[in-house]
Amino acid sequence: MIYLADCADDKAILANIYRYQMTDYGNWPLFPGSTKFMKSESPHALHITVHVNSMAFDAIESNAQAMPNGSIVVADNYNDNLIIESILMKKKITNRWFWGLITPNGTIESAGFDSNNRMLVECINCHSTAPRDFTHLWQSEIAPNQ
Repeated sequence: MIYLADCADDKAILANIYRYQMTDYGNWPLFPGSTKFMKSESPHALHITVHVNSMAFDAIESNAQAMPNGSIVVADNYNDNLIIESILMKKKITNRWFWGLITPNGTIESAGFDSNNRMLVECINCHSTAPRDFTHLWQSEIAPNQ
């Protein structure tokens, strides 16, 4: 069995996730408690819409300590005219988050598991301060990042 974590090309991993696991993410539920086009802060765009797959949604709704492997969180970033500027995603694989940045036309800009990728350092450093599982919207002090 080949695990995604064993693949050398992070952009190929993200292309696979985007092509085969995120095709209908716009129909996934919103992150519980969030809204479409909610105001955001830098470094994200002015507005974001955050979708989660069913695994992530169930973990959030059940107040789990962390999201299970296979959970996907996708944030569409919009400018002030509500035109999408970028798609940010993370997927839990082998108990670690795999991060990705995709353009609106589907071009993979950056992808990876850790801060060895210079484009992802800011994402990972900021999200490491989140109250739970590297996810700022998941407001709970029950479980620090796991």
